[in-house]
Amino acid sequence: MQYLSSLHRIKSALQAAICITVAVGSTSATATVPYLVKDINSVSPLSSSPTSFIEFGGLTYFITSDAVHGSELWKSNGTEIGTTLVKDIRSGQAGSSIEHLTIVGSSLFFIANDGVHGLELWVTDGSEVGTTIVTNIAAGAAHSTPSNLTDMGGVLFFSANDSTNGQELWRSDGTDVGTVLVKDVYSGAISSNPSDFAVLGSELLFSAQNGFGIELFHSDGTDAGTGIVKNIEAGSESSFPAELTNVAGTVFFRAYDDELWKTDGTGAGTVKVKDISLFSTDIAPLEDFLAVGSTLFFQGDDGSNGAEVWVSDGTSGGTVMVKDILSGGDGSFPNHFTNVGGTLFFQASDSTNGTELWKSDGTSGGTVLVKDIYPGVDGAVPDDLVTNGTTLYFQANDGVNGIELWESDGTAVGTVLLKDIYAGANGSAPDSMATFGANFVFAANDGNNGQELWLSDGTSVGTVLVKDIVGSAGPSMVYLIDVDNTLLLRATDGL
Repeated sequence: MQYLSSLHRIKSALQAAICITVAVGSTSATATVPYLVKDINSVSPLSSSPTSFIEFGGLTYFITSDAVHGSELWKSNGTEIGTTLVKDIRSGQAGSSIEHLTIVGSSLFFIANDGVHGLELWVTDGSEVGTTIVTNIAAGAAHSTPSNLTDMGGVLFFSANDSTNGQELWRSDGTDVGTVLVKDVYSGAISSNPSDFAVLGSELLFSAQNGFGIELFHSDGTDAGTGIVKNIEAGSESSFPAELTNVAGTVFFRAYDDELWKTDGTGAGTVKVKDISLFSTDIAPLEDFLAVGSTLFFQGDDGSNGAEVWVSDGTSGGTVMVKDILSGGDGSFPNHFTNVGGTLFFQASDSTNGTELWKSDGTSGGTVLVKDIYPGVDGAVPDDLVTNGTTLYFQANDGVNGIELWESDGTAVGTVLLKDIYAGANGSAPDSMATFGANFVFAANDGNNGQELWLSDGTSVGTVLVKDIVGSAGPSMVYLIDVDNTLLLRATDGL
């Protein structure tokens, strides 16, 4: 708890609070008012700080802590009485260190530490009795530390370390007997460290190392069907594949001097799309890959214009800089790419308005500043972008109300402050936003309840505190996830 208290103090110094808004599918977008769902942690001076929201089974699941249990898995239906602890996995105040909430079929997988088995793979159906460790991959109290949890055809793929083979590729159907090592890619105790998973049809593509260095691999879930796709950088050198992103059946990635590549899962079909940088070694890596329809958007730097928005259709000629937002070599550094109904929204900084909200249709003329929310060179710094498919929700600072909850339909007039949750200039610092049915949830601090769980239907009146889990004005950290319309969260109760 000393560690949690330190985190809370640090978080408090960085931002006043985080608010969470949850939208319930059956709730009208115009009939409800924003409200606190529940004050989970009511013990001063802590907040429950819910995070990692995910919708599952009609509820929102998330990670938070109250004043009793430490950081654990919670769920909510958007009401105070319906916001409850799923299971106290690690008794006491230490918490179970839950991470990586991932839905596969009718199960929610995650990693947790019950204080006996170390960090291992867990699964839940949303009930206390149905929340169990899948298997103890690393014997005893050792940590197998599962990561890169990915759903491929109803089977969970992930990397883990069984203390014998190193960090390798595993799969699980949610049972002990059905959780197995797929292949020891780097034979022996040395880890192949599989990462950057991407699903392409019935195959999993990933980056891993063996005697060929760190290269592109594929797997169909069997030992025989797992191997290297292509040794891009000949010999034992590495091409370092990263940012693997499926765009309409083609997986794009960056590799070897940080250039753009694509693959169809075969060696012959793995080719460089374009040498973007003007130099032999890239100025900066390609980042923020996002599929918008059949187009790949990403941040690229050609060595002349700085980091700007680029697009690719998979051809050299169709891989171009969309717009030089900040003219010259400095770059606008676009990031937080979010697809809203086929339009890319992002934050970027030009030479006049500071870091503000932009949008793009993939053309220069269609790449425009949405609104100068904070007039002047400082910028509103929009962050935590999330969408229900038609509307963008985000946090921003207009220079008057502090960091608060905003919404945008892509027009200047339609980009407005949704609600001043923490009245005045302090700002509620809404964070960890996630969709929940037709609504969305987030963590925020209204100045009275600390950083707690909030729900919003997209209206000011319908943006409300769900529950004060801790019941204090202190800071907290939470993770939320929506699993089949149930909200799961991790939080602390303040003890």
